[in-house]
Amino acid sequence: MLKLFIYPRAPEYPFEARRNGWSGRGVYRAFVTPEGKVSRVIILHSTGHSVLDDMVIRAALQWRAKPGRPKEVDFPIIFLAPPRGAAASSGGTPMV
Repeated sequence: MLKLFIYPRAPEYPFEARRNGWSGRGVYRAFVTPEGKVSRVIILHSTGHSVLDDMVIRAALQWRAKPGRPKEVDFPIIFLAPPRGAAASSGGTPMV
């Protein structure tokens, strides 16, 4: 799935989520134009935290795909909270 996208950047792990120790798994759908731009992202299964879902949508809207036919691409993301007292993670982990 992620091979369709050119350098898909993982979403950031927000400070609020890190401070509260929030983790979550979500599934999203990206709508890709023929030019390769992600025009819209919808939540198929929420992480359970709107701040995490918002970061996924924000990141995915920046992704670019190889030009071609319009596509709808489903993708999962897992956010893992760092253990208490550990250095913070930089972001969510896109799963292929």
